[in-house]
Amino acid sequence: MSPSKFKYDYSTRITKGIIGFPHRKRLIDISKSCSNFVGFYAIDIGCSDLFFDQNIIPNQKTFVGCDANWEDSLRLARENITKYNWNNTHIIKSVVEFLPFIDNFFDLVLCFETLEHVDDEVAAIKEIKRISKDGSLLVISAPIEFGFILFFKQLLRWLVYGSKQYSLKELFCAVILCDLKSVNRVKYSHKGYDYRNTITFLSPEYTLINKINTPFKYLPNFLSYGTILIFRKFK
Repeated sequence: MSPSKFKYDYSTRITKGIIGFPHRKRLIDISKSCSNFVGFYAIDIGCSDLFFDQNIIPNQKTFVGCDANWEDSLRLARENITKYNWNNTHIIKSVVEFLPFIDNFFDLVLCFETLEHVDDEVAAIKEIKRISKDGSLLVISAPIEFGFILFFKQLLRWLVYGSKQYSLKELFCAVILCDLKSVNRVKYSHKGYDYRNTITFLSPEYTLINKINTPFKYLPNFLSYGTILIFRKFK
């Protein structure tokens, strides 16, 4: 894919201006959440250009970033590795459903803004379970696509991109009832993604030990742009 195809690289585009505030705040929240995770064999699944990992990488023994190379992200990741002298960091091209790693290897697994875009979330989570050691940590950031926040997201998407993904029935169920069962799931997009299902898919091996809503952790789900979920894997 040609680097000139996009006006801005991914992390620059999503963090620009007022619209980019939730993403800039997410970086801060992720960095704080992971500040005590030190000396691990770590992996970011769906790493893009390593934007969300910039304050995590220097603290790890070994760091692996894997991505399907969406928007030429792996070239940008390699440039960042060189720019910041991250000698502990390696980049691999891979999709989440088929990770080229041995079983029970990683102490820390990161997955930021990725599961809503995969082809098969159940298969992706099966792979996350496979490559993670017992006792390992899993940190996921994911959008919240229900409640009143969805109405504002859709209004913004309509104003900025002209996107009208939801029927009135779907909006009513998702916004008023916080119920996504009646929403037609669109693969590789946010529509119909429900992080509550992600928690279910991870059980019983993983226990949720912390949940931080973003951009303001004290707001309830229906007013929060997204959430950060921290799990511990048990036998």
